[in-house]
Amino acid sequence: MNKQRRGGCGGGVFLLLLVMGILLLGVAYFSGAFEQAQDWLGPQVTTTQPPPTLPPVPRPVELARAGSFRHHYRNLTPAQQVAYRDILEQLPYFPESVPVQNLSKDDLRAVFSAITLDQPLLFHMSAANYRVRTVGDTVTAFVPEYRLDREEYLRRIEALAALVETIPLPQEGSDFDVQLALHDFLLRHCEYSDDLEADDGEVGTVYGALIRGSASCMGYSQAMLLLLELNGIDAYIVTGYAENAAFSGKHAWNKVRIDGNWYYLDATWNDPVSENGREIISRAFFNVTAADLAQSHELSGGNVTSTAQNYFRVRGLYFNQLDRNAEARLAQGIVEALDNERGVFEFRMANAQALQQAHDYLFGQQGRIHSILAIADPGGNRLRRDRVYQHVIEQFNVIRIFPVEQEG
Repeated sequence: MNKQRRGGCGGGVFLLLLVMGILLLGVAYFSGAFEQAQDWLGPQVTTTQPPPTLPPVPRPVELARAGSFRHHYRNLTPAQQVAYRDILEQLPYFPESVPVQNLSKDDLRAVFSAITLDQPLLFHMSAANYRVRTVGDTVTAFVPEYRLDREEYLRRIEALAALVETIPLPQEGSDFDVQLALHDFLLRHCEYSDDLEADDGEVGTVYGALIRGSASCMGYSQAMLLLLELNGIDAYIVTGYAENAAFSGKHAWNKVRIDGNWYYLDATWNDPVSENGREIISRAFFNVTAADLAQSHELSGGNVTSTAQNYFRVRGLYFNQLDRNAEARLAQGIVEALDNERGVFEFRMANAQALQQAHDYLFGQQGRIHSILAIADPGGNRLRRDRVYQHVIEQFNVIRIFPVEQEG
């Protein structure tokens, strides 16, 4: 009897304590203390929180695909991916903080990097600075730093949505054609700036590149990512180190998938400030291989070997050697470059030996460039035949020709 009585009394106390615990947990949840309760409940409980009081900044339908590919998200651990999703879900609400679970500071750093590289429309948030809340060595909350208030961010989102609707794209063009049109649009509307502190980092954003018209390499890369994703082309941002005659340091560029194969695209280096005293739009770094890019860029991983969608191959401007049969295509290319106001005509040779042969053929004793200019301008009313500038990009075995137009 005593055992039964003690057993019955213990069961009643347990039931009472269970009911009180549930009530206390409910009070804690609705009073905002659920963040502490989560540590006790364990990782099976989602970290998604009710949205803040203010509604989210809406994303126009024109920008719906932005950030959809999420390449860097896929490289995170499962716990990091949960934090990525929770932060991404909450940022349109401008939260003061976003609770996270089971993360170290290094984990959160990886999450933050992935979000800023994957999501070009999060330019209301600083891409360089954030704060954390911790308990011991464990991060309990991500605290973003905002560059813009809600009203200004909404205005800029709407400006971007209006702009992308104006970009001229080829009717029923291939992904390559669309990619090239987007690339040239960006380069015509943006100039390079390395003033990373100007306007609180504006040059590193898609807004800086497409609306302000001034961007660093990160701004160019963010803009290309946005434009490609909006048109259904898979792409992501690559960061590393790059060096050429004019630059040495940290750099950003894109990796793009066209017709099932990956290529590198460096829009920044295709947009030189000037060359031979004129603004130009280059395609030298358009859909190149890892072997090509590794001569000036630091690469890690990624077996990019396809040449099928390289600009010069697609446009019939890749030659094993120059001869009379190639001259008509070169002349046509010069006219196309002039008509498109690119300021330069480029073509590529198969290797270094072919490059030397082509240079001698055009500018050496044979001097065939003058005959090619005559083919391009048979009436002699558009081009000067006595003056032409040229430059060689040995990295890609590319020759650039700068035709000079008649004055008046």
